[in-house]
Amino acid sequence: MNAPILYFLFCVSVIVISLLTMTGCGEKERPAPRDSLKQLEVNFEQSKAKQGDMVAQYNLGHKYAIGDGVWIDMAEAAKWLRKAAQQDYPPAQYMIGMLLINGHATANQEGEAEKWIRQAAEQQHPDAEFVMGLLYDQGKLVPKDVMEAGKWILKAAEHGQIDAQHAAGNMFCQGIDGMTQDYTKAAKWFRKAAEQGKATSQLEIGSLYVMGEGVPKDAQEAVRWLSKSAVQGIAVAQYNLGAMYGRGEGVLQDATQAAVWYRKAADQGLAVAQFTLGMIYREGQGVDKNEVKAAEWMRKAAEQGYSMAQIMLGVMYADGLGVAMDSVEGFAWLSLGAERFATEKKARPSEIGLELSAVMLAASRPYDKAAPRRLERLKDELTPEQMAEAQKRISQFKERTQVKR
Repeated sequence: MNAPILYFLFCVSVIVISLLTMTGCGEKERPAPRDSLKQLEVNFEQSKAKQGDMVAQYNLGHKYAIGDGVWIDMAEAAKWLRKAAQQDYPPAQYMIGMLLINGHATANQEGEAEKWIRQAAEQQHPDAEFVMGLLYDQGKLVPKDVMEAGKWILKAAEHGQIDAQHAAGNMFCQGIDGMTQDYTKAAKWFRKAAEQGKATSQLEIGSLYVMGEGVPKDAQEAVRWLSKSAVQGIAVAQYNLGAMYGRGEGVLQDATQAAVWYRKAADQGLAVAQFTLGMIYREGQGVDKNEVKAAEWMRKAAEQGYSMAQIMLGVMYADGLGVAMDSVEGFAWLSLGAERFATEKKARPSEIGLELSAVMLAASRPYDKAAPRRLERLKDELTPEQMAEAQKRISQFKERTQVKR
């Protein structure tokens, strides 16, 4: 798996632990809930823990970590979790390891965090297996080893760890971390995670059904999975679902419904959706034709560096469509768009939905083909002062986008 994806998953794993098991860590002044039943539970666990019961020790450590019936006390949490971990209890080994990784406990010795995570993983604790894979992929606490990363991620996936299943799908889809590219295996793992409700996996399996890679091409199945992902708020799924409605693939063609999903994705900042929404306002497909709104959405996408939107926005400024005519601004956007269009690479539908935007791309094609001619014409029309201003705006845009990156 490539580094950006796994680094993101690593961060997610850390954040989830922080939020679910250590909420408010370090806030010892925050009192525990005054609940007599909770206090009875704590007393019971303390009694059992002091007698050496490893499950009770783990439960007590967990309570101290999250403030369940006691004040949050990470030192106490670590103490009881270590006692359970030393009795070879995998959940405790995993949790103390994660506390150490997150800096919520002090290591007793060098390499202690990796030791506990590994011991839990070797006992087939799915979360620990997945974290071992992430550690190897990133070279954190252990030497970087993508083969070991792939091995541990697959083990976790086989034991039902949802994020590992999604990661395994990515490994086979991209042919990384020692895996040969195999869309059939990718589909298998994406489906397993999707069936557990993982929204990004639902997007991936839906996209595979769109392309017919690893599974038979099936527009209805694609729509089914894309819909599940879209209602969970995944912007690319929302965009792709809009494209399916727009083309009438797997569903009855419905331009209005397409516009609804494009808008949801555009509102989340997906550039291709903003471009597409601009085009449908320009063409009046599923919405009332509105050149002003078309220009507004084109600008949003153009500001993100989306080349087709930059070209279209340049044309709109040059012709005064939805905006006041401005040859300088038109030249600047056309120049930026033409430069980027030549270097942009196409991505998979699950990444930006580009494959599914064929209708909108077809509508915009006359403009991008004409862009070089428009540029030359504007270049002849602009005065030296106007050309200097256009070049200044181009440089300013590049500087802004460079800072954002």
